[in-house]
Amino acid sequence: QTASVDENDAETPSSGTATANRTAVAIQKSDSAKAAVKAESEGSSTPTANRTAVAIQKSQSATAVIKPVSSYDFFANVKKAAWKSSTGPVTIGNQSCTAGCVLPKTSGRINPGNKARKMLVMLPPERKRGRGTWIEGRFPPMVIGDHVKFKSTAAFVEGVSDSDGGIFTVYVDVNGRKSVAVRKTVNPQRYVPIEADLTKYRGKVVRIVLQVHCRKTSTQDKAVWVAPKLTRR
Repeated sequence: QTASVDENDAETPSSGTATANRTAVAIQKSDSAKAAVKAESEGSSTPTANRTAVAIQKSQSATAVIKPVSSYDFFANVKKAAWKSSTGPVTIGNQSCTAGCVLPKTSGRINPGNKARKMLVMLPPERKRGRGTWIEGRFPPMVIGDHVKFKSTAAFVEGVSDSDGGIFTVYVDVNGRKSVAVRKTVNPQRYVPIEADLTKYRGKVVRIVLQVHCRKTSTQDKAVWVAPKLTRR
């Protein structure tokens, strides 16, 4: 058996959503207005004009990533996320795990012995002083398109036996306010499908956050998001 979600993970624009279309049009108008201001400031050597031009360029770069999506591959975009844990920033691929680990694996095995692809392995820091620890990745802004859902499989790396499980959570961040899209407590000896309907966020600019929180201990908490992605319902 292979615990994995469907293929076709490339990011593609969605269509047919009035709200999403209005967002795209607003972005285009904003870009046009900014371009006009930039053109007007050209030829001026004043510090104010220069600062305005730089600000416009930065704003246009930020706006460019915000577009309606109907699919998104979190595994393929792992390096674009901001990773941190309850103890501080996390570096992808760092095996020391002092502040937690994020270890992408193209393939491998999960408990209870199933093959898996696109494994996003996350290990929270060691639990200290009775306080739970967590690790999370916050992905770049995007506009949710039509009929979109989150889909993945929550599991633990094959061979994990001493873990008491973990709490897998998908957050949706809108204007700095996080809400839970789906949350599952997962036993380390089995895998659990995770899905969340994101219809209510259609047309909104959001950031998706994937988090794993330890339970009573963080021993062997080698948690795995298998092929996490956004796809059409």
